[in-house]
Amino acid sequence: MRSNDAHSPAPYRAPRSLLNGRIGGQRRYATQYFKLDALRQIAKAADATVNEVFLTACGGALRRYLRENNALPPRTLVAQVPVNLRDEAGIDTIGNAIGFIYVNIHTDIADTAARLAAVRKSGTLAKQQYAGIRREGINLFTMLLLAPYMLQTFLGLGGRLPAAANLVISNVAGPREHRYLNGARINQMFGPSVIFDGQALNITLMSYADEANIGFTGCRTTLPRMQNIAVYLGEELRALQESFDLEA
Repeated sequence: MRSNDAHSPAPYRAPRSLLNGRIGGQRRYATQYFKLDALRQIAKAADATVNEVFLTACGGALRRYLRENNALPPRTLVAQVPVNLRDEAGIDTIGNAIGFIYVNIHTDIADTAARLAAVRKSGTLAKQQYAGIRREGINLFTMLLLAPYMLQTFLGLGGRLPAAANLVISNVAGPREHRYLNGARINQMFGPSVIFDGQALNITLMSYADEANIGFTGCRTTLPRMQNIAVYLGEELRALQESFDLEA
C-alpha cells in the first residue's frame, strides 16, 4: 500500500513515539464511558461517523498526553483500525470482511473541529484503497500487510524496527440491550486487549446498551499516569460538543 496523499498514511511509516518501544510485563488499565447518543449527536452535526468522532477524540487525548511528557512527535500518530469492509468493498457474500486501515489521528492539530475534518479525510481515503476488492482479496491483502509485523514479533524484533502503526484503536459492537448475571444487571462491559513490543497502548471502544465503554490497555513502565489519557479523551469529546454547540 502506497500513500499518495498526506492524509492517507501507509503502514510502517508512522513516526517513532513513546508508544513504540519495548514493553515490560506489567500492565495498566484505564476506563472511560459516554452515552452513545453524545457521540451520535457530534457525528450528525459534523456529517461524520461515530468512529471518526472517537478517533478524533483519541488523537486529541494522545496529543495532550504526549505533550505533557515532552514526547509529541512533529508528525501525526497513525492508528491501525480494524474495520468491517463489507459495504466499502461491495461484497455480496455471507459473513464479514474484516481488514485494517491506517488512519492519521492528527495529533499535530490542536483544534478539535479541524482535527475531525482531517481524520474524516484520512479514514475515507484509507477505506477507498479497498474499493472493488472482493472478500478473498481483502483477506489476502490484510495478511500481507500484517506479515512483516508478525515476523517482527516472532523474531523478538518488535520495538526495534518500525511498527505497522503507533497503536491499535478498535470499535467493537456489543449487546444492544442490558445483560444479566444471576438476576443482577450488568451495568458496563469493557474490552481489555493485548499490547506488543512496538505498540505499548491499545484503545478499545465497546458499545453496550446505550453506552460507549472505552478501555485503555497499556504498558505500565512505558506510560506513566496513563489514566490521564482517559481523562483527556472525555475532555476532547466535550470540546467537540462545544464546537458544534451541543449540550453536554
